Amino acid sequence: ISPSDIEGQIKIIATKTLGVRKKNLDKPLTDIEIEIDSSGSAISINTKMKKRGGLFRSRGEAKVEYQIFLPRDILTNISNVNGSVTADDVSNQLEIEVVNGSITLNDCIGEARLETVNGKILCSTYETSGINIKTVNGAVDIKIPNSIYANISASYQNGGFTYDEMKFKDLKQESKKLSAKIGESTDIDISVETVNGKISFSEYKGSKNVDFKQSIEQAEKELQEIETKLKEKQKEFEELQSKAKDTTSN
Repeated sequence: ISPSDIEGQIKIIATKTLGVRKKNLDKPLTDIEIEIDSSGSAISINTKMKKRGGLFRSRGEAKVEYQIFLPRDILTNISNVNGSVTADDVSNQLEIEVVNGSITLNDCIGEARLETVNGKILCSTYETSGINIKTVNGAVDIKIPNSIYANISASYQNGGFTYDEMKFKDLKQESKKLSAKIGESTDIDISVETVNGKISFSEYKGSKNVDFKQSIEQAEKELQEIETKLKEKQKEFEELQSKAKDTTSN
């Protein structure tokens, strides 16, 4: 999943792979069907695999790889049985469910709900609207800046925690549960649950790391400049009103 380079347009590239006998190489891959329904308010894309047999029997795996390019503000729901899902640099709200396979989010800042049965989850972000992660068998690795504001909660049944690089506040760790805060009070939550797997929090060190203190200082500076210009314009307006009254009186 990647951002679309054309505003308001979704682009999907699907690559079919299917093992066939040499004599059938020029025939269409009818055993794999891609159904697209855009008749309603949602766009639905489904992959259908026919039962293997006949000409295609015992000739390797059948799969489809999707490249999806999304405009902003489109809720995206992905469900996969066998295979990984990777999203890079998107701001969309993501809901991803995988049975066997990993989930990787790189520099994704929208709200994310991620679930796997068997597979690790890697989430690296410089800013977030909220993250909810659940996995049965798999490690979870979250990379976030110490400059964001977030409420942290995590739990496991068989595994452990690491968070040496994080500047957690109000840290509470009891048995197999952890709760903490980063920064000031906020309604943004980062929640992680795993049955079997290690949960790791580490500091985001990517190129898009946001320094909120610097951003706030810059915003305050810009606000002061705007207020100064506004006062100058107000004074200019009052002077013009005064001159207009004098002219009318004369």
